[in-house]
Amino acid sequence: GSGRTEIFDRLFGLSAETAGTVTIDGRPARITTPREAIEAGLAYVTEDRKRSGLVLTGDVRENLCLATLDRMSAGPVMNARAEGRAATRMIETLNIRTASDRLNVAHLSGGNQ
Repeated sequence: GSGRTEIFDRLFGLSAETAGTVTIDGRPARITTPREAIEAGLAYVTEDRKRSGLVLTGDVRENLCLATLDRMSAGPVMNARAEGRAATRMIETLNIRTASDRLNVAHLSGGNQ
């Protein structure tokens, strides 16, 4: 292929192999983990959402909040109120069409997944 997937995996810190430089807003960025990529303002949309982009057995709320688990939990316990607020905000911002944030993502249309 063209190497597109490999480049984006590396840009988002999903691959340990690195070479070259990345600049964000004119400043050098060293990104080695997805957390660092998110903090730098990057987002990643996988080309295969069903295989590596979603937890198909989970609901909309759980899937939307996966990237911020550390901020919404105290150890193994989720802060359900914070998770609900964040999910509602993201559903509105991303214009996700769902009857409920508790609907299983497998039941959403492809575009909304």
